Amino acid sequence: MTITQAISQRILLLDGAMGSLLQSRLPHYRGLADALVIDQPQEIAQIHRAYLAAGADCITTCTFSSHGNPLINLYATRLARQVADQYTVTTGQQRFVLGDVGPTEYMLSTMHCAQPDDGERAFRMLAEAYRIQMEALLQGGADALLIETVTDIRNLRAALLAAEQLAQRAGAMPPMIVCMTVAGESGCMLSGHTIPMFVETALAAQPLAVGLNCGYGARAMLPYLKQMQEAVNQRCCLCCYPNAGLPNAEGRYEHTPDEMAQVIQTMIREGMLNMVGGCCGTTPEYIRIFRMMIDNLRT
Repeated sequence: MTITQAISQRILLLDGAMGSLLQSRLPHYRGLADALVIDQPQEIAQIHRAYLAAGADCITTCTFSSHGNPLINLYATRLARQVADQYTVTTGQQRFVLGDVGPTEYMLSTMHCAQPDDGERAFRMLAEAYRIQMEALLQGGADALLIETVTDIRNLRAALLAAEQLAQRAGAMPPMIVCMTVAGESGCMLSGHTIPMFVETALAAQPLAVGLNCGYGARAMLPYLKQMQEAVNQRCCLCCYPNAGLPNAEGRYEHTPDEMAQVIQTMIREGMLNMVGGCCGTTPEYIRIFRMMIDNLRT
């Protein structure tokens, strides 16, 4: 079964945060989290297993910041693929791997260009970095690409161009989930682009799903998800995986699994979601509670 077939049959449950667990497991580690797939792959594998044991249908590769680095993306995807396939065999239910494509430190819409062609050159360079990353993720065995935490529509266009370049070789666009992040109470990205603008840009690439991630928590995301649902108008699936609120002064995320599950339950009952999971601050316990809630709604 493909991920496209699975999402047509049931609500798919994504995993939760990677960074939160790495910080608790490796409190003294100060390197790039993505590099751990090579330096300490057992740590990443144990996190993948914890989310699968909690009931996740999909695990996400530890490649959030690895644009243009084929080795890390290839290692990360092969690692996630191996763990997911083990659970598929032992549970009899297909588990999927999402190749994580995060944002970069650059925002093309707001960058200063000293020369007229600087903006186009930066766009092409970013698209090439995305292409290198996506190609390695797919070679490693990702079932779909997760273009997430989108904060700038020009950056998104660069990522979609990269996917189109891969499609020209493969003969079809890879399955993609594309999620933006709302900045503040504006309902816009950091670049100022609106939800309808994001939706129309993303849908041009015929993704499997579009949605929202990160943000200020599930309840704060609810009105923006409704707006996205209206903009999508049943043209593709919807995905949402919010933060567990914002961290307090001690760095702890204050929204509990039960609090988040109540809001997500509302989203599901109102027909908003085909995929759901957790972002910053969520752990396997959150995913376990989400799994129970989803299963109870199906019975």
